[in-house]
Amino acid sequence: MNDELRAKADRMLAVLYSTDFDRGHPITKELEGLPSHPGIYAIKHRSGEILYVGKGKGLRERLKNGHKAFFWAWVEGIQTEEVSIAFVSLPFEDWLQSLEIEVLILQKLRPRYNSQIRQEE
Repeated sequence: MNDELRAKADRMLAVLYSTDFDRGHPITKELEGLPSHPGIYAIKHRSGEILYVGKGKGLRERLKNGHKAFFWAWVEGIQTEEVSIAFVSLPFEDWLQSLEIEVLILQKLRPRYNSQIRQEE
């Protein structure tokens, strides 16, 4: 992967990390207020730990259609009040590279609820 792509991934990761817990999107049963446009998102614990990273064309739809990270968090006893979602919007040209950007972020973070982290090719 090229240096420009790595730089984009690093910038997005910095935004995800720097988003304060209280400024993130809360998780509600109705998933109100979640972005409906493409982006990279991180499920963050109140402690600051990033638990899961993913991408989606629309975050609300992505979460509505099932998400196993929430299941595992529930099994481990994490309450919805303890997590929020940080989100970085992706313009169209970056969406085309979203899989590669997501892989770079996952390789750096290794979040505990991401079940598969692809190795760099």
